[in-house]
Amino acid sequence: MSLLILLIYFLIYLNGYNLIQFNLLSDELIQYVNNYVSQLLVYNNKKTARSNNKHSLILNKIIKLSFVQPSAGWKASKQNRFKSISDVYNTLGHYGIRRFRQGILPIVSHEDKNIELPDYFDSREQWKDCPTINIIHDQSQCDSGWAVASAASISDRTCIQTNGTIKVELSAIELISCSKNKLGCQIGYSEFAWDYWLKNGLVTGDSTGCLPYPFPKCDHRSSNSYPKCGYTTYTAPPCEKTCRSGYPIPYIADKHYGKAVYSLRANESDIRKEIMMNGPVEAGIFVHADFFNYKSGVYKHIIGRLVTIHSVRIIGWGIENDTPYWLCANSWNEDWGLNGYFKILRGSNECEIESFVHAGKVDNKPRSD
Repeated sequence: MSLLILLIYFLIYLNGYNLIQFNLLSDELIQYVNNYVSQLLVYNNKKTARSNNKHSLILNKIIKLSFVQPSAGWKASKQNRFKSISDVYNTLGHYGIRRFRQGILPIVSHEDKNIELPDYFDSREQWKDCPTINIIHDQSQCDSGWAVASAASISDRTCIQTNGTIKVELSAIELISCSKNKLGCQIGYSEFAWDYWLKNGLVTGDSTGCLPYPFPKCDHRSSNSYPKCGYTTYTAPPCEKTCRSGYPIPYIADKHYGKAVYSLRANESDIRKEIMMNGPVEAGIFVHADFFNYKSGVYKHIIGRLVTIHSVRIIGWGIENDTPYWLCANSWNEDWGLNGYFKILRGSNECEIESFVHAGKVDNKPRSD
């Protein structure tokens, strides 16, 4: 019986440290996530068995400690956005895990602000006159989530902080091509994106704007929503400080600037206050293998290795089945997740979602530079 107890301890070790691995995007990984709830229920039922056997009591206690925890709380399925591992790398680059740079932006605290925080908040409902909040982008075959999420958050805030008088979709490709320490479609840092907006401003980037995003929405399956993605990562255009041919407004005149940019403390209340006061924020997230197959529910990492670091917009929060969540907009088009959105566990820094949050204030005064 002692060998059995040792085996149980070993299984607990595997479960706790996620050493059980499946291939990225595999059916086995999806099945594991979707069966996670029933697995927990089975193990939980075992602990209720009554026995005078000393070893059985010890075993029941071990199972209780190991498996009585919140269930998966979300569902996984095949996603049109990704079909193979190469699809993942073509979207998120080949540089693997990179260090999230810190210290470039000042850190802001809202601890002194006495704001009543509701259980539910959705920027789309709060600021209905700001259409960019509802846009789900597709970074396409370019590791540009950091730029897309930053430009989208800045666009939202430009509308919100001007009371809806300035409604623009600002250029992510300008950040990709021109911001500091960028490597085009291979890698980039969101802190530099916010700093670029502060110092250099951003031009418009919608389909009729100064510098539109050049890479098309696409998928890797037969959804018929978008054309098929290619098999290679796109190359970002060089930094050229001029608008596309035919655009009627000069490059400098098309600029929109920030007057302050900052990081937030890794504090749930601070992040919620920031969103309520100033609009959606951009946040870094550690992406594990199971995240690519997210379909619905409140995501919590269950299984699979850390693949990369990504950036998303947090646009609100809520509670689902007694589980608090952040409501986030991704940049893998509307076919992924909840029509492009996802919910992730809130308040416990799940996948570092609360560690790398960036935001800023809009400068309404025109500049001559």
